[in-house]
Amino acid sequence: MDILKGGALDYSDELLAQLDVVVCSIHSYFNLEREAMTERMLAAIENPYAQIIGHPTGRVLLRREAIDYDMEKVLAACGKHGVAMECNSYPDRLDLKDVYLRMCKERGVKVVISTDAHNAGNLSLIRYGVRMARRGWLEKRDVINTLGVGSFWGRCGGGRERRRDRKGKKKGLRRGHRVHREEKGDGEIHRTKYVRWKSVPRPDEAYGAQNPRFAEYAWNEGVLWERRGG
Repeated sequence: MDILKGGALDYSDELLAQLDVVVCSIHSYFNLEREAMTERMLAAIENPYAQIIGHPTGRVLLRREAIDYDMEKVLAACGKHGVAMECNSYPDRLDLKDVYLRMCKERGVKVVISTDAHNAGNLSLIRYGVRMARRGWLEKRDVINTLGVGSFWGRCGGGRERRRDRKGKKKGLRRGHRVHREEKGDGEIHRTKYVRWKSVPRPDEAYGAQNPRFAEYAWNEGVLWERRGG
């Protein structure tokens, strides 16, 4: 997602709520004043759907300097809201740099190492990101895409509620929130770990019924709650 000049994301919450992972990056207005750029970053991080900040300083080596903002404030916000920072492996970027990666580690902010690949041949560039992460003293436990798929999704959620509040519809929780929910009527309690919501007309039309990853369902007031098997 693009972080716009004022800090909003360039897609609606309705669309963002349908995505498994939301990566937010700055692609324009690189020369804002330091205070304005800091506020822009903070606004994006506080968006309830933001999960990862991509190429966080926007630098392109030998062509564009890093954007100027208060990294201390930005990392504090990431830690508060459970947003991860990217270590971009592309040789022209290597963003975040080692000093900032060390700051992430010291402040408990998780990191994602990715390639910024625009074709399959770029996937091998991951090795440069790994080397940069080592320079920042990162370990496996600091990098969330070393996790399994389920744990990665859960960690991307950051423990925060991602709610939608559409007119006339009940709010739902997104995958990654731990829930203890009591079904009305029969009093049965469904303890769920990784959950996601999907509003559907009737339970038997739920896409999850054809998806082997999801084994159990609870239906309540038009919202389908899905639980991973096991």
